[in-house]
Amino acid sequence: MFGLTGGIGSGKTTELLAIQRALASVEDIRCVLVDVPARHRIDKSGPGVLLAIAAIEAAAQLNAVSSAETRSYELNTAIQNIQKLASGYWEHAEMHDEDDDAPYATVWVEGLLAAPSPSGPVQELVAALPHVLTALPTRFVLLLDGLDRLVDTSAFARLISEDVPAIVALGMGVVVVGPQHLRFRNERIVQDRFTSVHLHGASSLGTEEGLEFLVGVLRARIAPGVLPDDSCRALAQWSGGVLRDLIALARAAGEDAYSCLLYTSPSPRD
Repeated sequence: MFGLTGGIGSGKTTELLAIQRALASVEDIRCVLVDVPARHRIDKSGPGVLLAIAAIEAAAQLNAVSSAETRSYELNTAIQNIQKLASGYWEHAEMHDEDDDAPYATVWVEGLLAAPSPSGPVQELVAALPHVLTALPTRFVLLLDGLDRLVDTSAFARLISEDVPAIVALGMGVVVVGPQHLRFRNERIVQDRFTSVHLHGASSLGTEEGLEFLVGVLRARIAPGVLPDDSCRALAQWSGGVLRDLIALARAAGEDAYSCLLYTSPSPRD
């Protein structure tokens, strides 16, 4: 179980993609990367959301390698329960109005991914998911991206404190991208839930090696005749060591330099 933190734009998603590629080469591991905000409104996140995503993804992987006709009744029931509890379902509810000709009405029961419910559905997911994981031919690893966009660190802490231990206890591997500012908040204790936590995306500017690495990134893209080494080092310092900021600053500097050159160059008539 790993945590990956860093500022927005520091390259955490790129790192997750690298992890996914590396794990893809291991025969007995099936790895899936999920952008959490694309699947669920993170401003409504609560206990059970990550577990629901893990269950949905595990069921989808099983559906990709087997059909309902070849699976046991218990396994198909577990998959159906996962879909219902995660995404919601219609249920017939008894009406107590004696004057009503229709004693039953159809009501929508919210799923965990729409509006997180109390611990009951979470417990049912925990009971259903092992059937799917056992049936999968490989170990399941989940890479969860996008949670660094959670402004409310307490919401992130609730997700981690309840969902991640449940996911790991079921035998799944999990890598979570989290907000960098969590390290400075009261909820930073949730980092202890992970086997290790890595701060990603910033090269050390306190060492010559880190500075030369950033200069090398620019030099691979821009010739010395266009951007001298001194300018590269200055841009590296101003970037704070964040690669995306480094590239953005270099591009802006090049555009400004080109504009100045146009305005200061003598016209052909001169």
